Amino acid sequence: RRRSLRLRRPTDIHRTKELTAMRLRLAAALVGLFLWPNPAPAQRPEPPQRLEWQGTYSIQKTPLARLITSESQWHDLWRGLLGEAVKAPPPVDFRDYVVAVVFLGERRTGGYGVEFPEPLINEKKMVILYRERRPGPNSFVTQALTQPYHIKAFKRAPNLEVSLARVED
Repeated sequence: RRRSLRLRRPTDIHRTKELTAMRLRLAAALVGLFLWPNPAPAQRPEPPQRLEWQGTYSIQKTPLARLITSESQWHDLWRGLLGEAVKAPPPVDFRDYVVAVVFLGERRTGGYGVEFPEPLINEKKMVILYRERRPGPNSFVTQALTQPYHIKAFKRAPNLEVSLARVED
């Protein structure tokens, strides 16, 4: 039996060497990826705390509007709204913030909501305003019972009394 010898051109030899070198570099990189100890993860800055929560459905079926000024009130509100299944409410620093809570109660359709315009501030008092947003007469809305709410933390102005007031359109 004869073996046929294939003659290789010089460019084929160089290509083969380049492919072999690339394969070796790739294998070394993969081995290094799995065997090299991972460096400590970089410290990421903490994300800013969330200061606003709103939605269309809630457990609160009756209207409620109030200010939350302490950690204990915040825990009581959150537990009352979401039950014992929730471990802890979101963190809010009550030294710097006051939380306005508005539940519209049960509505027969969707399209309702709560808006907070800019608070009014004078030398003695900060008034947090809210208004009910209603659907227009020809609006397409969800045909289901809804319980719209809006909870928002406002930066507390030092030495000012804070109140909550409804604004009519």
